[in-house]
Amino acid sequence: MRNHFDAAAAFIRCDAETRRSHTLIKMVSVIDMAHTTISGADRRFFAILGESGRLSDTAYPQLLSRSVMLHPPSFMYAMFSLAKVFMSKKQLDKQAFVSH
Repeated sequence: MRNHFDAAAAFIRCDAETRRSHTLIKMVSVIDMAHTTISGADRRFFAILGESGRLSDTAYPQLLSRSVMLHPPSFMYAMFSLAKVFMSKKQLDKQAFVSH
């Protein structure tokens, strides 16, 4: 859910449900990283992800409750350490890794 079209569509759905239920509805983004390889990872992706995240935080500050990464490969933890440089504390607090 990092492109702006997806963020706008998710906002519309969450906003409609919030108005219907009178309860703040937020989105949980789940990314299955099974079969992700190090050759498919790119530093530029994380820079763009960080910029897109900051824009989403500004345009839709209440939208994302949590972003969960399932089955992260071992190299992902090192890559995430690099990505932290480009991400705000608010974005970092919303990240979770689940490995099983």
